[in-house]
Amino acid sequence: MAIRLKLNSEGKIESVEADEVQDALDFYKQVSRGTTGRRARRSPSSNGSFILRDDAQKLMNALLENPDGVPSHDLASQLGLKDPKGLGPIVSNLVRWAKRKHHLEKEQVIKKERKRIGDDQVRTLVLCEDFARVARK
Repeated sequence: MAIRLKLNSEGKIESVEADEVQDALDFYKQVSRGTTGRRARRSPSSNGSFILRDDAQKLMNALLENPDGVPSHDLASQLGLKDPKGLGPIVSNLVRWAKRKHHLEKEQVIKKERKRIGDDQVRTLVLCEDFARVARK
């Protein structure tokens, strides 16, 4: 695909030229989807390892301090989230980091449990023993 972009003085695209119509159509499809055909990587460091974000570090520390688990509502408020739904991306970052750094699968990193507290059933997050052991080091 041969595409040439002409930029204005502000660095914005002024025009797009292509040798073939199909090249221009393919380029337009990629741009309109927001992709260049390559899969985006999130939070990589320059050396290819995976960065543990600050909020994921705080989540891990809170769970290390409470080996029996922490209710998801409590974790959400500790991390400054409106509700527990915001924990998903944070848990995903922690799991991906553990997978790359320690070669652990999700089932070896964190688990969700339902615990009875008084008359209520509460969803809690608990670090698995395998991960807790290596995370403490």
